[in-house]
Amino acid sequence: MKVTTDKPKPTKLVCNIWRPLISRLEVKIKDACLNRDAFLDRVLKYEAKMLEKEITQPNSLKAKRYISDALTRGMFKPVTFYLSEETITIINEKCKHFNIVRDSFVNRIIFLLVAPEDLIRNLFFKNDTDLVSDFYFNHADWGGEEKISLQFSLVNAIADYIDADPFWFLRSCLNGKQKAGKINHDLLLHGESICREALIKVPEETSLETSNAVFLNCVMSDIVLEFDMFLYPVNSIDLQKEKEERKQKREQMKQQEQANRGRVSI
Repeated sequence: MKVTTDKPKPTKLVCNIWRPLISRLEVKIKDACLNRDAFLDRVLKYEAKMLEKEITQPNSLKAKRYISDALTRGMFKPVTFYLSEETITIINEKCKHFNIVRDSFVNRIIFLLVAPEDLIRNLFFKNDTDLVSDFYFNHADWGGEEKISLQFSLVNAIADYIDADPFWFLRSCLNGKQKAGKINHDLLLHGESICREALIKVPEETSLETSNAVFLNCVMSDIVLEFDMFLYPVNSIDLQKEKEERKQKREQMKQQEQANRGRVSI
């Protein structure tokens, strides 16, 4: 367990977060007795670095725009996170390198943190009944996280888990599935696309239902993109109108923030 005393100066990061994720995150964080932004700082930094290992091809410009357009104004709310400057720099660098929509990356991470296990199982192992069987475990490369809890002090175990892979169990199962010859390297955790209708019906978790889950993708191959566009043609006029409305809303928020800062300084 690392013992640290120096706290990095927090920097503001504003992201458009899917509304159902905000409330679920607050509940999960409270139940776990965690500081939201301190915890997310570590998780987002770790996962941004993992993009280098799990994504082999960046988004095309068309794919990035398509994912960005899925961040519709009615479903999302601006949320301010206070993270370390190092974490924000890493997130921005990796998202730029792979042409990833930053807000989609953050939404995906929060979704994976708060979604019910049955839903995660359905997304990544839909046709597999042996997710937690020895079949996948025997093929997985364990990183040692499964042994963290074997400590005398719960405080030490919690601290070590916070520094560990946030999704070590899910990654281990995906790793086992890959080694078993069922998926390719670029279809690991952040390389795998979530289809548009993946959340159209979520039994017992209706708050997580949406007809368009494309915004939860880090990357989409052009093949997947073209197929999705074929199934769900987009009205360019409505899309442009929505973009303009979002732009106006951002400008209004910026003006409001400037006005608030002016009042504080008086």
